[in-house]
Amino acid sequence: MRLTRSLHLLQRSGHRARCIAIAVTVSALLVLGLPGCGSGDDALRAGTLQVSVDRCNGVARQRAVAVVVGDALAATVAHPFVDDKGLLDVERITVTNGGDHSSAATVVYLDPTRDLALLRVDDTLPATRLHDATDDDTLRLAHYRPDDSGEARLVIAEAQLLSNGSVSLEGVGERDALGLAADIEPGDSGAPVLDDDGQVVGLVFAVDRDGKRGWAIAASEYVAAMAQLEDNADVAPVSRC
Repeated sequence: MRLTRSLHLLQRSGHRARCIAIAVTVSALLVLGLPGCGSGDDALRAGTLQVSVDRCNGVARQRAVAVVVGDALAATVAHPFVDDKGLLDVERITVTNGGDHSSAATVVYLDPTRDLALLRVDDTLPATRLHDATDDDTLRLAHYRPDDSGEARLVIAEAQLLSNGSVSLEGVGERDALGLAADIEPGDSGAPVLDDDGQVVGLVFAVDRDGKRGWAIAASEYVAAMAQLEDNADVAPVSRC
């Protein structure tokens, strides 16, 4: 069965959420599970980054998440970095890991159509391997939440895999994506979904309108993006600023 669902891309402007509605066609009915809590290892915590994006012309700051997946390379989603026309709209990008690391980052790969972005980050940050999800995986979601003092801290929560396959955006085409039951909020775009072995199997990009069902771009999409970047390493996106 093929269903048309309405989703929100997840964006946060400062402390206020801004949602962009998109329609997608999916091939499975989903059910809701309950999120929980867990813990991650030191490498994951050091390499899962909160991203702050200062847009051109004083546009409100956007927030997202990225995860280091290669040598000085972090994977995330494209929509926090582009304007309504899909053009790179970035003056400054800052990444932090909830600890003592804070540094600048740059967009080195951008595909607004498939909502993929790769960032060049500090080469001292540890990487987490990309891997395909399987139906037997027990998944976890790494995202940032404020602690009692208001500081953003990395939290590892349980996530339930509800579907794994191709998703079609209206007028755009298909992408490999995971359907999830998880605690997903605005600002979680790019948050990594992890398998039993702590490997990244997807990155969050959207949630259903009711907020109860999330979607993550499959790791295979980023493997392909990294291969394209390697083939075109000298061609970097240029911001309109």
